[in-house]
Amino acid sequence: MRTVKRRPRNRHANVLQRRVTKFVGDLLEQPGEPTVIGLDASLTKYGACILGVESKAHATMVFKPKYKGVQRLFEIYEFVQTLTLTAEHHGEVQHIVMEDYAPGSHGTQKHAIGEGGGISKFALVHLFGVEDEVAYPTLIRPNSLKKFVTGAGNAEKDTIMLRVFQKWGVELAENNQADAYALARVALAIHSGETEYGYEADTIRSLERSTEWPKP
Repeated sequence: MRTVKRRPRNRHANVLQRRVTKFVGDLLEQPGEPTVIGLDASLTKYGACILGVESKAHATMVFKPKYKGVQRLFEIYEFVQTLTLTAEHHGEVQHIVMEDYAPGSHGTQKHAIGEGGGISKFALVHLFGVEDEVAYPTLIRPNSLKKFVTGAGNAEKDTIMLRVFQKWGVELAENNQADAYALARVALAIHSGETEYGYEADTIRSLERSTEWPKP
């Protein structure tokens, strides 16, 4: 059983813990089921999904930080750690997939995206430790995520939400949730080694080196 770092929680973190716990709710019928996580890192609408490996039960949400600047980064850091610890409470996290930076981003948008992704990675490494492979999420570009879900890397963004419903019967309220759920499905495919369509398998093979895990 993995041991993750736990530290004294401040008032903000305790409020966040209650919020995440409520969001997860009865995610898994039986505690102990392994999970995977999908993270759609954003400074304004942070999509996240915890997915049960066996039951496929999921909890998918969008976290909206209240502040800006460094306070917002702290909120995201606390959210990622709280979400992951909650998942670990139900069952050991097997794999995490995070959406990589879009190559078309530029200017201040590019820097903002980098801050959100960087603080998310730091939160995971700080939680699990630098020697635990799960601390290093697999990174997937938006076009590769579209291909995994729809079969076409140039599909419209709104298509993902529709295809998530058609393929897996999961109806979600917005695109950020759909992206997070799709990312968790990629994590599940990587963990299990099982795919249903050829384009899914092609996508997973292309991600074999898309991690910052310092392999020996």
